[in-house]
Amino acid sequence: MGSEIEKQAQEYARNGLSIIPVNREKRPTVPEWKEFQERIASPYEIEEWFSKNRNVAIVCGEVSANSEVIDFDCEAEALKQWATLVQEQNKDLLNKVVMEKSPHGVHVIYKCKEATIPGNQKLARKAIEVPGPGEHQYRGKRLKAQKINGVYYIVPELIETRGEGGYCVISPSEGYELIQGDFLNIPVITPEERDILIECARALNQWVSPSQIYRGPSEFHKNPNLPGSDFNEKGDVRPTLKKHGWEHVGNGHDGRERWRRPGKDKGHSATLTDGKVFYVFSSNGHPFEAGRAYNPFAVYALLEHGGDFHKASRALAAEGYGTSPKAKNPKGRKPRFLNVKDMEKEFGKETKMIFRDDLIPEANPCLFVAREGNGKSTNVAQISKEIVSKDPNAWVLWVATEGFVGDHSDKWHKLRMSERVVMLSDDKGEYKLQLDSWKDQKFLDEAIETLEMETGGKVVAVVIDSIRGMQRMGENDPKLANVMSAINSIVCDKHKAACIYIAHLKKGQEQNRLNRVAGSTAITSSVRAVYTVERISEFVCRIIPDKSNTLGHNPKTYKSILIQTDDGYEISIVEDDSQDDETAKSKAERFLISLFKEKTEYLATEIYKLGAIEGLSSTVLKKAKKNLPIKVVHEGVGAPWIWKCDLYKQNQAPLGKTEKMEEKKPNKINKGAKSDKNLGISTRVPQECQEGQGCQEYLEELEWHSSKKQNRYNNLSNHFCLNSDYLIEGEI
Repeated sequence: MGSEIEKQAQEYARNGLSIIPVNREKRPTVPEWKEFQERIASPYEIEEWFSKNRNVAIVCGEVSANSEVIDFDCEAEALKQWATLVQEQNKDLLNKVVMEKSPHGVHVIYKCKEATIPGNQKLARKAIEVPGPGEHQYRGKRLKAQKINGVYYIVPELIETRGEGGYCVISPSEGYELIQGDFLNIPVITPEERDILIECARALNQWVSPSQIYRGPSEFHKNPNLPGSDFNEKGDVRPTLKKHGWEHVGNGHDGRERWRRPGKDKGHSATLTDGKVFYVFSSNGHPFEAGRAYNPFAVYALLEHGGDFHKASRALAAEGYGTSPKAKNPKGRKPRFLNVKDMEKEFGKETKMIFRDDLIPEANPCLFVAREGNGKSTNVAQISKEIVSKDPNAWVLWVATEGFVGDHSDKWHKLRMSERVVMLSDDKGEYKLQLDSWKDQKFLDEAIETLEMETGGKVVAVVIDSIRGMQRMGENDPKLANVMSAINSIVCDKHKAACIYIAHLKKGQEQNRLNRVAGSTAITSSVRAVYTVERISEFVCRIIPDKSNTLGHNPKTYKSILIQTDDGYEISIVEDDSQDDETAKSKAERFLISLFKEKTEYLATEIYKLGAIEGLSSTVLKKAKKNLPIKVVHEGVGAPWIWKCDLYKQNQAPLGKTEKMEEKKPNKINKGAKSDKNLGISTRVPQECQEGQGCQEYLEELEWHSSKKQNRYNNLSNHFCLNSDYLIEGEI
């Protein structure tokens, strides 16, 4: 015989409710709970679940006959006011719903079969000033503070819904108690009755983020001299509201003005805070949208001029709003001349990192590249999330130029993206920017200014996703470098933010990672750091930095690991201990540079010996030498080979005639066998020579063979463009 919780769960399912088991942290205990958004569990599944689980949740939305839950949190502090507002419009409506007490609030449950139940919605919030950053306790919740215009606030959610795709824990779970109605007989209400419940909850919203206030296009309010900005400061929007049928119906307990929309005879439809923020919660308050706030100029433009902000601005100018800006310098922009101290003051003395200690250079452009589907956008999204999590004042602006934004919405939801990573769009709902257009470049500039002005925060990074979609000229057009340079100037130089470009890899198998980037030189020459995202398995990627990355740091290789959770996924980015092929060569380059910092020449055998102590073979040292201005000197038969480099000494006399620059070795020689059949002698330095022993005898033998086979060698060198230094020193 089953437990009481199992019996109740079976009853819920028989009465058309989709239910799932959850733990004390309200997380589902079944791996794939989302399938129960579309079907009701079988009796056998329920029996198996609740043999161990003691908490049950209802999956809301269509699967449970269009059920919806209004969740009053923070000890249900807004419940009494909400009930009063509802009764003012329909005194019997509250008697129709099911109510239960939760550990920190109250749930109101109903069905509305004639309406489309949306997903979870936040209906009412409030802002509470706190003394500083970090987490703060409020009515059973720990909330992280956010900084707005220099002041720290916590923003508790007072009322929210659980709708399509959401779930809600219900009685008889531990801590939940039914206080009205019965889950076996949830009442069905009309769409009009549902509107009353939702609008009355929205009416209790006490806080709107500055970034959510609709101000119209930035060109009409970014300058305090403009008519729209002047109207926001000095104008009174109340006469305009009354002219268009809105009625002032008193003030609420919080002091905000209540306004009723035209055609409504009970309750109110919007609030006006300090005459500056008009917040509309009615779904019938045309031309305003439900759950959106407007500044005075936006209200004026929408009501008086049908949303035409050009006409609204001209009309306000005719009424005397706005002031004429100061005359521009007739000679144009004034030049500035920055010496090194000026540049250090403005940009800092060295490049800092905003992610980990070696990735994403501050106020510099960088590039993430990968093949389609390898997770470049997802990994950059995780990096953006971590960047803003470390600084409550930081924002990341995402510019989606390719694909469709709905795909980002799904990914960001599953990743539980921070609200301080925002997607850029204009007031017409356009997301795509052609950044090879000066107009769109100007719009990006204004968008960064607007975001910082409205939030009081700092845009620390701008993501361009992707280079392919941001321009019309094609990735291989050399003019693309000019476009990226213009964007870098705006984002990195003017706004001191990192610019994170996302790009694609070419088809093919280039050995050099930089050469794999589509567009190659035009793109890679415009960034300071390049990271390649390579998929290892279904859940693991590697983030590999190119060794030519930003000066002043040694970037590591990372792994990103996808971890699936019950309601989305987490990405963990950790250091990758494995090394790629370039690591030893890079180490050898740094080793040689450090040697020649001490003096300008060394015996080749001395370098091999010192390199062996560092774990570097002669082969790796020779490869590294090709990338440095090192010259090989040989005075004749029997004389030692000398490596020379004037890396740290400038303006010295030319080298002697016997000094020869080594030429790059062709691919055919790179792929050669252990011995050269045409010469009949090994072209590799023996192990004992690498270790500094027996080298002189080996070199003399090579010299003898070299002179004896000179004719054959001449033919070979003409064919492969080699020189005698190459063969005698045994290059690979």
